[in-house]
Amino acid sequence: MVFSAAAAFGEFGEKEIDDITVSYCAAFDGAGKKIGYVFTCANKGYGGSVSVMTGIDIDGNVVRSAILSMDDETPGLGQNASKEEFIGLFTGKTGPFNWVKSGGTGNDITGVTSATFTSKAVIKCVNDSIKAFNILTGGEA
Repeated sequence: MVFSAAAAFGEFGEKEIDDITVSYCAAFDGAGKKIGYVFTCANKGYGGSVSVMTGIDIDGNVVRSAILSMDDETPGLGQNASKEEFIGLFTGKTGPFNWVKSGGTGNDITGVTSATFTSKAVIKCVNDSIKAFNILTGGEA
């Protein structure tokens, strides 16, 4: 779903980031070479927990992020964070990412209109995944 180039997954584990558990697994190509990781974590949105899966390649670039769960977020508002117009803003970039109200470019991500808590929860999940990646690969935490 977030790392289509991977032929296999393995090396499962968890990292604690700012009191949040980030689960991960390594992604491998067809030759068995590690090409990155897939991370899953959840943070508090407006109505409840927002769960996000993020693929990060071996160079630290976000391959793709996807919303796994945001059932308690407001339909037509917070749930719009699952749309490609928002979730696709992370793809191909390295973090960390910052929430901005409008006019976001680069790593400044414009939040979903009327969904500040949900937008911030998604951004925090992606940032927590990047922190876990950096710990696993010896980069900055």
